[in-house]
Amino acid sequence: MRRVFFIGIILAFLHSPAIAGPNDNVTVLHDTDSTRKFPGQGTVANWHAGQDRCRAGLVALKAKDYDRAVADSEDAIRIYPYEAAFYNQLAVALWQRKKTGDLELGIKYVKKAVDISPETFNYWDNLAKALVGIDKLQEARDALVHGSQCKTTPEQAAEIKVNIGIIDQALAKQQ
Repeated sequence: MRRVFFIGIILAFLHSPAIAGPNDNVTVLHDTDSTRKFPGQGTVANWHAGQDRCRAGLVALKAKDYDRAVADSEDAIRIYPYEAAFYNQLAVALWQRKKTGDLELGIKYVKKAVDISPETFNYWDNLAKALVGIDKLQEARDALVHGSQCKTTPEQAAEIKVNIGIIDQALAKQQ
């Protein structure tokens, strides 16, 4: 019981300016706008079509229509499977939907986002927060360490430091 309570405290402290997640604390990157450069795989037409579905999913997320957000995000990935933001958005939609198995499935998708775009801090941060949610603290810490090596704002760097400290305390109590 104390362990579950402590994990809840950790989740309360693991935060970022975000809109959605397993505990409303992960970030959807709205990086599917026209200023982004074509990633170089697949076709430009499919990339744009995927962005359109991703935008529709974002609208559904904001409207709290999580089943629609999941479906639209899945469509974006089917159309263009090379965009990390699509996988991240699907993870967030799953976490918000909160059906059985959605947390673990969301972790699978945010890991794919990290695989595609390992230089994106927010994907590592989302992964860490979700891993805390399933009590995989060492993996969460490792994700934060990876995220700390990405380009971050001073606020993000400070958040990483605090969150690593919180996880370190939790890991010490587990021993």
